[in-house]
Amino acid sequence: MEVEFIYDNSIHFGIVTNISGKGMCLNVGIGYVNGAAGKLFLESQGKHSVIPFKVRWARKYHNTYDVMGIELLEPNVKYVH
Repeated sequence: MEVEFIYDNSIHFGIVTNISGKGMCLNVGIGYVNGAAGKLFLESQGKHSVIPFKVRWARKYHNTYDVMGIELLEPNVKYVH
């Protein structure tokens, strides 16, 4: 699933590769700083949600830090289900 998010006052895109109850893993194509914050935009059944997140980890893949794990700081009920 492709997602859109704001990080460092810019809009970015990523692909969700793993989802948990309070977070997800994203392939993002560029590196991010651990502990940095942003806002994730999700669309489900025609409704949009904006969820603040914190970068928990970033890992190298193909020699760049392009995979990150994020913690959703205020996961909404629809996301959890």
